[in-house]
Amino acid sequence: MRLQNRLQGVQWFLFSATVTALALAAAAYFVERQTLLAHQINAETHVHERLSIVQARLEGLLNESIQLTYGLVSVISANPDLTQAEFERAAHPLFQGRSLLRNIGAAPDMVIRYMYPVEGNEEAIGLDYRKLPQQRDAALRARDTGEMVLAGPLNLVQGGRGLVARIPVFIGQKGSSHFWGLLSVVLDADRLFEGSGLVDPSLPISVALRGKDGTGSKGEVFFGDPNLFREKSVTLPVTLAHGNWQLAAQPIGGWEAKDNTVAVIWVGFVAALLLCVGPMLLLAYYAHQRKKSELQVAAYYSELEAQVKARTAELSAAKEDAEAANVAKSAFLGKMSHELRTPLQTILSVEQLLRSDPLTNEQQTLLDTQHIASEHLFSVIADLIDLSKIEADKLELEHQHVDVKEILSEVIRLVETQAGEKGLVVRAESDSLPTNMLGDAGRLRQILLNYAGNAVKFTNAGEIHIRTWVDWQDADNVMLRFEVSDTGVGIPEEDLRRLFSPFEQATNLTGTARFGAGLGLAINKSLAQLMGGEAGAESEPGKGSTFWFTACLQLDATASKVVKSTKREEALKNLRAAHKGKRVLVAEDTLEIQMILRKILGQAGLEVTVVNDGREAIERFTQESFDLVLMDMQMPNVDGLTATREIRSMPAGKKPPILAITGNAFDADRSRCLAAGMNDVLVKPVRLERLCEAVAYWLSEASA
Repeated sequence: MRLQNRLQGVQWFLFSATVTALALAAAAYFVERQTLLAHQINAETHVHERLSIVQARLEGLLNESIQLTYGLVSVISANPDLTQAEFERAAHPLFQGRSLLRNIGAAPDMVIRYMYPVEGNEEAIGLDYRKLPQQRDAALRARDTGEMVLAGPLNLVQGGRGLVARIPVFIGQKGSSHFWGLLSVVLDADRLFEGSGLVDPSLPISVALRGKDGTGSKGEVFFGDPNLFREKSVTLPVTLAHGNWQLAAQPIGGWEAKDNTVAVIWVGFVAALLLCVGPMLLLAYYAHQRKKSELQVAAYYSELEAQVKARTAELSAAKEDAEAANVAKSAFLGKMSHELRTPLQTILSVEQLLRSDPLTNEQQTLLDTQHIASEHLFSVIADLIDLSKIEADKLELEHQHVDVKEILSEVIRLVETQAGEKGLVVRAESDSLPTNMLGDAGRLRQILLNYAGNAVKFTNAGEIHIRTWVDWQDADNVMLRFEVSDTGVGIPEEDLRRLFSPFEQATNLTGTARFGAGLGLAINKSLAQLMGGEAGAESEPGKGSTFWFTACLQLDATASKVVKSTKREEALKNLRAAHKGKRVLVAEDTLEIQMILRKILGQAGLEVTVVNDGREAIERFTQESFDLVLMDMQMPNVDGLTATREIRSMPAGKKPPILAITGNAFDADRSRCLAAGMNDVLVKPVRLERLCEAVAYWLSEASA
């Protein structure tokens, strides 16, 4: 009986130990599975986040470059018989900034006639898409469907890979338009991949792309390892204008098979099993531990889910706040631009009208000073608009003849009055400089004027010295260095290091007043970098400061022979000779602008009728016949856009050119004007000669 009891005890012990071991093994396996699952979810989430960034960059860069070309489609639709020179002028701005464009060809009636740039693409001119087997199907599909067809990526003859977008161009009114031809746009695929971060060596994931010719998951792989599409990978679509690509990604080196904590879990369970003194206690203990682990895992996942929801809500709210801030900023800048440009139009126009009368030397000097100051004010207003473009990396530079000595003279003229009041001497010095330089003269003057103005502001005695010289020069470019030195209070080292950051000013300038928002030097640095240079400063407290910047300008054999725009007297004379007696309707709600336009156009021999808003413009247009309309964009009662649409909807025979004259300077405003049916957009302040040239051109177009 005792033996039987002992055997029963051993059996019970063995049974208890077995049950305990099995229970522990099951618990360990469960925790291992949960840990591996959490590890897998975290890894996939990380890959998805990084791949989403690549996806957004690809879509943004590609669609941004393609959308640029639709402006060229509008140019061709408005002028289907354009020349190669006109095509080049229209296409050239599209290649600025972050554009992926390599070349653009226009093929009226499916035969390539226009090309930009021509160099390197001469052999393409004259090709007929209908006779090219490899391109015929895509060209005909674009023509027949009326939609853009994207091909590629493919290897280019000129080297590298490219994407080819064929955009059909139709001319005529909607509903009665007819096919003009194709616009063939070649995009740099390598720059697209680079800009999106696909080739960034620091990217922690392996990425592949498929869907050549916009065929999505059915297309062939054109970037990365094709095995990513056959293995377990995170996939995302890249939405194109028509069709899509598909992205696939894994962590570099593949998915990790195990989490390091798995081994620790098993060691802990085995150690606990070996240290337990009794099977029943062991069972009870591990039953408790198992329940506790399950509760912890459930609590962990509940907390993780709550954190994800909270973070998602925060990101959504932040996105909404950012979008609202951008809308508010754009609305503010647009309103401010319109309110400032309209009175500035009056100032500049009155100054130009005064010049038509005989003036004394003193009056001429005063008008010259006013003109320079007005031009600078205009530049400042434009800078406020450009500030948002700098933040968005969309600021574009002018490309025109640069006369450094003239810039220095204008800067000195603007600051010498204030300097004279403080007894300061302002002098300029420049080495022998090339005369055939191309660049943005307005931006150079803006930086120098900011430096010189600050120097006068913070200098109480001594002089301001402006120097310019050639840093280096080759056959195509020249690097200029500009310095503005003063004998002012100087700047401490701790302030100097952060002075070129936005909203920063020196805080230890004893005895001097500080003005402005602290944006000037930050904008200067951004502009210098855009011009291929840099900006900086050196200073010693109590002895003065030297602020400098460099700018890379292009050398051009014809730049020194640039002829200035037509003088105002010649513009009036030419307009009067060609179009005297023509009738012009002016829709403008500002009395000062009404008076100036009536006087200028009247001097040109035109018959001018002025109305106060769009409603009056529509009424006059139904009663009388006009050869041209000048239409303000923002007016009470009925705005210029609505009035233009109403006029364009009138019966055939009443289709004169309509020119917008507005203080709204954004590209979106120009697009809205053209979409409403306007022929051209003049942004206030409009110089007299520019106004006369535009009126003469469109009157001639209407007569033709």
